[in-house]
Amino acid sequence: MSLNLCADQYLLALADPSRIAALTTFAQDPGISFLADRAEAFPTVPSAAEAIIKLDPDLIIGSRFRDTDTKTMLRRLGYKVVEIERTNTAQEMAEQTRRMGDILGSPARARELIGQIEKAASAAPLPGDAPSALVYQRRGYISGSKSIISHVMRYAGLRNEAEKLGRSSISRISLEELAVTRPDFLILDTEALGKGDIGSEVLHHPVLKRLFRKEQVIRMPSALTVCGGPSFPAAVDFLRHAISRVRTTDG
Repeated sequence: MSLNLCADQYLLALADPSRIAALTTFAQDPGISFLADRAEAFPTVPSAAEAIIKLDPDLIIGSRFRDTDTKTMLRRLGYKVVEIERTNTAQEMAEQTRRMGDILGSPARARELIGQIEKAASAAPLPGDAPSALVYQRRGYISGSKSIISHVMRYAGLRNEAEKLGRSSISRISLEELAVTRPDFLILDTEALGKGDIGSEVLHHPVLKRLFRKEQVIRMPSALTVCGGPSFPAAVDFLRHAISRVRTTDG
């Protein structure tokens, strides 16, 4: 079983269904879980030691950077806990997929997914110069050059304008800065767009409609880039098709 959403994705993509004891409560949320449809077939439990112990799983998969106390307790009780790393590049995703395939006893499924990852990363660039883009999020944050989405953009044939601005991690940008930068495309998170809270108000600001034509705004499902790995090929494909549609229309 898993301790977080990204571990859920590897279990759903690689493990034999009969071996999945449970997933996290996030696994069935289509807004953030790429394989939410598959997750519907499995029980979900909170990422708490008490809930996990009741299921008595043979293997628990968590993140190196989360649930430290829970992992420590489970290990002290004798449970086997393995950790996945944060992956951004295609090479890192391929290496982690290979490792998880071995751990889960599904090397063939891992090789298939690795093939899809490598194919997405090695696709021929789209004709013409690479257009620029910014991933614009709630409260005016943008995704920096070291994020998963930034690597997806590069493989899809886009330049992350955040790199030109010197932003390597997530950071805020004012509407004035956005107006000056004015990338060719603005990528908006569909999950954030639908929240309707104060933080997402900036995504509906009238200034954006003045700065960007409708075809310059790409609404991208959050589930494609919350985690690296299983969703990566689909994420690259989504952006490549979005760019191609605009170029076809403009042409």
